[in-house]
Amino acid sequence: MGFGLLFVGYFVTYVMSYVFIPKLLGCIIMLAGIIKLSEYELKFKRCIPVLGAMSVSSAYMLLKNIFEYLRIESQLFNDGILNVVSTVDEGLTVLFHIFLLIAITSIAKSTGIDKLCFKSMRNLLIVGVAEVTYFAVLIFQDINIKQVLFWIALCLRLIWIVLDLLLLASCYRMICDEGDADMPDKEINIPIMKEMENIMRRRDKNAFDSGMNIREKRREKRNRKRKNDKNREVSE
Repeated sequence: MGFGLLFVGYFVTYVMSYVFIPKLLGCIIMLAGIIKLSEYELKFKRCIPVLGAMSVSSAYMLLKNIFEYLRIESQLFNDGILNVVSTVDEGLTVLFHIFLLIAITSIAKSTGIDKLCFKSMRNLLIVGVAEVTYFAVLIFQDINIKQVLFWIALCLRLIWIVLDLLLLASCYRMICDEGDADMPDKEINIPIMKEMENIMRRRDKNAFDSGMNIREKRREKRNRKRKNDKNREVSE
C-alpha cells in the first residue's frame, strides 16, 4: 500500500543517513511510498512537493560531501549558502511531518482505527513542542539557557523520530488494501523495533483506555445532570 516503503525511507532518512547512507536515497524511497499512499488518501499529496524540495536540499548536501571527499573547493558551498539550505531543510522537515501526520490521522479515521489517530495526533504535538523549543534556542541569548533548550530539543527530536517509526510500523501492519482485508497483520521483522512497538503499544493502550474512561465518566455525569434537571422540572 505504501507504508512499507515509507517506513524504510523514513528509517534511511532520519537514522541511517547519519551513518553512511545518503539522505537523498531515503527521500526518494519516501516519495515512492507517499505517491502510492496518495492513491488511497488525497492528503498525502501535500507531502509530495515538500519531499521533492527536501530531495533537492539533500542532493546539495550530498554533492558538498563528495566535493569535500575529493578536496575540491567551490563557492557553491560557502557558509552563507549552507546556512540558507540548512534553515530551509529544517523548515521543510517540520512541514513534511505536519502533512504526513495529518494524512495518517485522516486515513486512520477513514479505516476506523482510533489507536492510530491517537498516536498520530500525539506525535504531531511532540513535533510542535520540539520545534518551538528549537526556535527558542535561537532567540535566547543566555548561554546556559541555550544549552538546556538545545538538549531538550534534541531529546524531543529523537523521541519523535522513534515514535514516528513505530507509528509507520503500526500503519504497515494494520492498514491494508481492501483486497487484503482478510489477511493477518503484517509484521516488522526488526527485533528492536518489534520490542519498542510492543512497549509503546502497551503504553498507548493504557493512555487510550484512560482517555475513553474519562470521556465515559463525563458522559455519564452529563446524563445524570440532565436527568436530575428533568426530574426537578417535573416536580416543580
